[in-house]
Amino acid sequence: MDIEIDWPASLNIIMKEFNGISSLNNDSTAYNLKNYLEILPTFTMLKLNQRNPEFYETSRCCQCYETIETWTHLWICRENDTTMIQIINETFEKLNCRLDENDFRISFNYHAKLLQILNERSLMIFNGRIFHETVKGIVNKKLYLGINDNTFKDVIKEFVFNIKEYARKYIWNEM
Repeated sequence: MDIEIDWPASLNIIMKEFNGISSLNNDSTAYNLKNYLEILPTFTMLKLNQRNPEFYETSRCCQCYETIETWTHLWICRENDTTMIQIINETFEKLNCRLDENDFRISFNYHAKLLQILNERSLMIFNGRIFHETVKGIVNKKLYLGINDNTFKDVIKEFVFNIKEYARKYIWNEM
């Protein structure tokens, strides 16, 4: 049960907007840290902290009312206007363009392989998938597809960054 994470790349993505003590109040930094730690204000977190219990009559998701609202559910709720697969496909288009710009060719269907990996069970996140790791900005080394090329690795890091940013923009900010 070996978790292969590119921690330097992941920390670079998570802390991208952090520029020292003065930016602790920065919304992006606060969001990135809370997202990484899974302490965004979901029902589960508010109940654990006993903050504003009067706002929640039920532990069910306030969008779908079908399951308990947890950090992992936020990103897969069927009532989200934008789905994770839409976000992944949009960011995949950017990845494809970046590989083309660098004249980088891969001899197998890397799109299908990346989708398969993103849907694998995460060993880091309870009830999560590897795509949940990318929502946090975590770069799982499986996404490198065994390709030991810095250009490809840089494009994969951008792919993870874009998934994290799009998930925030299209799912979190629209809740």
